[in-house]
Amino acid sequence: MKGLVLAGGNGLRMRPFSKYTAKQLLPVLNKSVLFHNIDLLLSAGIKDIAIVVGPMKEHVLTEIRNSIYPEIANINFIDQPEPQGLAHAVLSSRTLLEDDDFVMLLGDNLFTVNLQKVISSYETNSPESLIALTQVSEPSRYGIAVVEEDKITCVQEKPKVPLSNWALAGLYIFRPTIHEIIGKLQPSEREEYEITDAIQQQIYEGQKVKPWFLEDYWRDIGTLQDLLQTNIDLLKINSQTKNNEVCDHRMIFSTVRPPVLIHKTAVVLNSVIGPNVIIDRNAFVKNSRIENSLVLENSVVENQTRKKIIFSPWGDEEVRLND
Repeated sequence: MKGLVLAGGNGLRMRPFSKYTAKQLLPVLNKSVLFHNIDLLLSAGIKDIAIVVGPMKEHVLTEIRNSIYPEIANINFIDQPEPQGLAHAVLSSRTLLEDDDFVMLLGDNLFTVNLQKVISSYETNSPESLIALTQVSEPSRYGIAVVEEDKITCVQEKPKVPLSNWALAGLYIFRPTIHEIIGKLQPSEREEYEITDAIQQQIYEGQKVKPWFLEDYWRDIGTLQDLLQTNIDLLKINSQTKNNEVCDHRMIFSTVRPPVLIHKTAVVLNSVIGPNVIIDRNAFVKNSRIENSLVLENSVVENQTRKKIIFSPWGDEEVRLND
């Protein structure tokens, strides 16, 4: 089985940060979302991984090449200069995927799922496709599935009138038979080749499409609000089972109010940090009081008293969170 991670797109909803880096490289708990997804594939023993890259491909290639992943996995890149839909990304990857089953992950989604367990269910039930689903409160924002008697009977792409609140959660397992179906697709009204259209065609042809109901944490990180909320959510979850990663000798005349996560290369001087603050590598914080915030790599924060903000080297963005 192979892995396919989609890391293209323009990231318009992540502006201004996506002007300077790929949205999939923005961090959750001081590790890029893309790296979280590569680790997820590796956790299930999948080492042949294709990554679809778009306009910010040089940023992705640089981060991967400077990481440990080329030493422990066979990683290839597929160029998709313009976003033409998820099915087009699969079509572009056909040569690398060959005739293998494959796990496809949306590179801007974050999962804490046990992928090996998902794959075991796929192998036991032998569907043509297995689709991860999660319940959402705004189903018109997502691809939606209708489930009857433990099989998917219909899918819709961001419907105005959703038939359910089961959203496609960005994790799929496909047999190579999906390639023939994708090859016959026509563009949708959005002028994209939709993976939902391919799945719906499988259903029309009587192929078995099974759901996997996610029980662990999932989030589509499509906005800066999603980015900050995901960081805070997982910080709280991890703080229940792990010690906070605080390097005391770089916490100079400062106070920490857990939960916080501070990278060992960050420097914090004469400040109050927390609760719910994540500070990335090589950041510098001085004479500041920060809570419910994210400090990105190489950021400088001085003389600030702020809440609900993402600090970055390219400027700071206030974020509205659900209290």
